[in-house]
Amino acid sequence: VRNLVKGATVRYTESTEHRMYSLAKNFIITGRPDTIQERLAALDAVTEEDIMRVAQDIISPNALNIVMYGNKVKEMKDFDVSQIEI
Repeated sequence: VRNLVKGATVRYTESTEHRMYSLAKNFIITGRPDTIQERLAALDAVTEEDIMRVAQDIISPNALNIVMYGNKVKEMKDFDVSQIEI
């Protein structure tokens, strides 16, 4: 996933319009534009523990929803969410 995001970041900077937008956004937020090397280094600095910490803050079993599609609507109405292991 890291390489996918890094690749998308590099491709994003190939567009002049996107590059100018990114420079302006970073200048407004931080007071200075960042370089592609800084962005890639920031992506490299993300650890598995960082991902898990954020995921635990965001993903809560009490906040999950289920969407079911099928032809047997009557049977789906009797579905019990407790059947799902989290």
